[in-house]
Amino acid sequence: MDNKQITINFQLETASRLATEGQQFRSQLLTIQQQLRELTEVRDEDLGRLEKSAQAALQTELQRIKADLDSQLETLHLDCTIRAESLCESHEQALRQLTQRVTEDVARLEEQRKSETWILQSVLDEDTSDSPVSQFDREAETFVTQKAFLDERFEQLQQQLQRTEQFLINCHAGSEVALPEATVTTTSRIELCDAAVAHGDSALAEAGQMERLHLPHWVKGFRIWGFSGLLFVLLWIPITVLKADVRTFVNPDLANPNWQWAAVSSLISLSTVLLGSLMLLLTVQNRLRTRFQSILQHISNAEYARRKWEQKSQKHIDRLEETAEHWRRETEERRESQTRRIQREIDAKVAAVQSHAADERNRLRDELQRTTTQLNTNKADSEASLDGRRQKDLRQTQKQSATEVHAATQACHERFRQAINSQTKAATQLLASWKQSVDSLRSLTQAATGIAARTLRWPQADASKWSLPETMPDCISPGDILVTTPKAPDTIGSTDITNLCVEMPALLRFPTDTSILVEHDSAGRDAALSFLRTQLLKLLTVIPAGRIRLTLIDPIGLGQSFSAMMHLADFDELLIHSRIWTDSSQIRDQLLKVTVHMENIFQTYLRSQFDTIEEYNASAGEVAEAYHFVVVAGFPTSFTEESARHLSSILTSGARCGVHAMVAWNPTVSAPPAFDLDDLTNNCIRFHVVDDVVQPKQQFCEAVLFEQFPEPVAERYVQLVRDVGEQSKDARRVEVSFTRIAPRTEAIWSHSSADGIDLPIGRAGAARLQFLRLGRGTSQHMLVAGKTGSGKSTLLHILITNLAMHYSPDEIQFYLVDFKKGVEFRTYAANRLPHARVVAIESDREFGLSVLERLDEILQERGDLFRDRGVQDVPSYRKQFPQEAMPRLLLLVDEFQEFFVAEDRVSARASLLLDRLVRQGRAFGIHVLLGSQTLGGAYSLARSTMGQIAVRIALQCSENDAHLILSEDNSAARLLARPGEAIYNDANGMVQGNHQFQIAWLD
Repeated sequence: MDNKQITINFQLETASRLATEGQQFRSQLLTIQQQLRELTEVRDEDLGRLEKSAQAALQTELQRIKADLDSQLETLHLDCTIRAESLCESHEQALRQLTQRVTEDVARLEEQRKSETWILQSVLDEDTSDSPVSQFDREAETFVTQKAFLDERFEQLQQQLQRTEQFLINCHAGSEVALPEATVTTTSRIELCDAAVAHGDSALAEAGQMERLHLPHWVKGFRIWGFSGLLFVLLWIPITVLKADVRTFVNPDLANPNWQWAAVSSLISLSTVLLGSLMLLLTVQNRLRTRFQSILQHISNAEYARRKWEQKSQKHIDRLEETAEHWRRETEERRESQTRRIQREIDAKVAAVQSHAADERNRLRDELQRTTTQLNTNKADSEASLDGRRQKDLRQTQKQSATEVHAATQACHERFRQAINSQTKAATQLLASWKQSVDSLRSLTQAATGIAARTLRWPQADASKWSLPETMPDCISPGDILVTTPKAPDTIGSTDITNLCVEMPALLRFPTDTSILVEHDSAGRDAALSFLRTQLLKLLTVIPAGRIRLTLIDPIGLGQSFSAMMHLADFDELLIHSRIWTDSSQIRDQLLKVTVHMENIFQTYLRSQFDTIEEYNASAGEVAEAYHFVVVAGFPTSFTEESARHLSSILTSGARCGVHAMVAWNPTVSAPPAFDLDDLTNNCIRFHVVDDVVQPKQQFCEAVLFEQFPEPVAERYVQLVRDVGEQSKDARRVEVSFTRIAPRTEAIWSHSSADGIDLPIGRAGAARLQFLRLGRGTSQHMLVAGKTGSGKSTLLHILITNLAMHYSPDEIQFYLVDFKKGVEFRTYAANRLPHARVVAIESDREFGLSVLERLDEILQERGDLFRDRGVQDVPSYRKQFPQEAMPRLLLLVDEFQEFFVAEDRVSARASLLLDRLVRQGRAFGIHVLLGSQTLGGAYSLARSTMGQIAVRIALQCSENDAHLILSEDNSAARLLARPGEAIYNDANGMVQGNHQFQIAWLD
């Protein structure tokens, strides 16, 4: 038995089969024992009964022969009589069937006559939709409908024309109404109808527009005379005041009013008002008459189009009516001709049927006579044959009886011997198979117990007494399987058969069987959650520290279902992703993060090189990936279609990349419509709650019992969780040995920087190293960002140390500036690193600025030197002057943001110098490496300068910093979970340049 095949389903299936076989073996052995006793009794009874029955059988046989002969004769006579009667009845039946067929054929032909006549009527029906008659009816109905519509429309036109004439009269613009000559050029009947409607609509529209004009309403009726009088007064008073004293008019006692001027002013005002009113009236009349002429033109065109349409339509209707009448006459003639043809054909077929029926009756009569004669002849021959056979049978019976008695006695003894041997052999084979079945059950129990030895007991709830294992488990055990089966006896005749009871741990293979589904109803929810908590604690206590991540979802319990797991966050929030998720939007976002993690595993680690995460981890060693468990309590509550789609992806594809699901599912709650429940049931080991007890979903017999491991009491559960957290708090730290990337002893200082810098800085996946490449193309400078504890300082030390080991001081020189009070780079000054030209310890902003100014001077010096020598860059200089030293210069500024903490001269000058070094340093072998915990803040290096830095390394950082260092749409750094993990991007911040790697660690 292959131990890898032992799973809970295999155990239940095998145990059920073996228990059932044991019960069958016991039943079969008891049956064999009973059969042996019965065989002896049957043998004795058979011998006595054989002797008594032999004589009786002989007499009986003789009587039987005689009775048989009499019976055969009687049967022969009866058979002949029945056959004769049957022949007559068959003849009559054949005649009736023939008559019935003839009747049916004639009826069918008559029905065919009716059907074809009806089809002919239907085919030549003048009411069909495409017939000229139907076309005439449709056209006539259309003409009537359209004419009624036009009559109604022209009645509206006449009413509108009368209203318009009255409006013109009221506005003093009345004139004789005479329709102008029509201007319609359309000749088509349909177009004439459309033209009549269109011109009518235009006339109505223009009449409405004319009535809505504002100016005519000012002169309508007597309004013009009222407004003229008011205007006269308004003009007369100012004109009079211009030359006369108002007081003389107000108080005539003061002086004599100037009545002469008042008369003159009245004349002036009257003339002005009359002239203005006349001009206004003429303007209004001109506008109204112009619009009225347009309305009359539309009405004339509409009436002309209507009249022409009626004439053409009437002619069209007349033509259609004539065509319909002609078609109707032709149709009637064809109908009559076809009807006569059908009548002739059917009459001929009826006659043929009746003639055939007459011939068939004559044939049946001749056949009846011939068969009756043959039957009488056969009867006489049979009677003679039976009499001769009777004499012969009597003699043979007496002789055969004696022989059979002797043979029966011998056969009885032989059968008894063979039956005894057969039952004994069967019992022996049965006991052998029985013992083999019991041995198989014991072997399965021993194998399962050995495999599950690590998971059978809870560890002591004290961190000082137990520790997490260093290797992955082969399985976890959710409970015990109890099997009761009958035990094989030692001998065939034994009747005391005892039962054998075995107990084995149920096995869930890790990691293939750790996706678990527990089905429950509302009453069984607590049992299902207790089962999940137990399995979750099992995983935590048997998986090595730091190799497990949990995403806990509890929308119904609001987190209390897994509240004990929150103690893990006290030690490492990433163990459970900070909290237990309850809201639908939180569930969607967390499941999305898990699927993005899966995508990262597939695309970054597995690719086409590894089939599963287990294969990858076997090669990855210290950079092995952790297993991720998504635990859902109360599915599908609060699951949207998007959340369900992410869960489906986890179920179907998660196992390959180490992501598994443990789901408590209530089937009575409807899942999102787009979710395929087969993804849930086919990709999980299924359990269900029965009477508040969790049982495997797989069917097994009553002799097999499953008992789940009880959940520890709350205090012990919490203590175990805290012990796991305590042992896992430092497990995320992965240390890639520096020896993996350091050069061999004989290769120290053997590399050349003439064409650039190329050295390993960590591991990228299971089999590759991550290289830093500067000095080629746009990859000249580097930007490093990572929050505290992410491994940024270690990365800088790795760069400095490995560069110093690969390249001699003639190949590369360092300018090290540390704004963290000099604690990081102090060792290089203390030990006099030969590559270091400047090591700024306890540096302030002004000293850092002086370093930048010194590098700017070197840049100018190298520029002058390259111009004098006629070269463009360091590679060409090294090629032409190989004997002269031209080392590359690396400016490394840790916490470079300190340059820009204030908007002053130092920040402005530093920004200018850094921009110059970044933009011009490529040709002169000067490389800038800037490191910081964050790139955000009010003051920082100009975005244009950072845009020139193509090589980016992002360690653990905020999502905002991830976007700043990589790109606006690249947040890959937010997926980093361990110190020392980093994203290497060498494509100007483009997403396709991402390479995830683990930096090396100085031993």
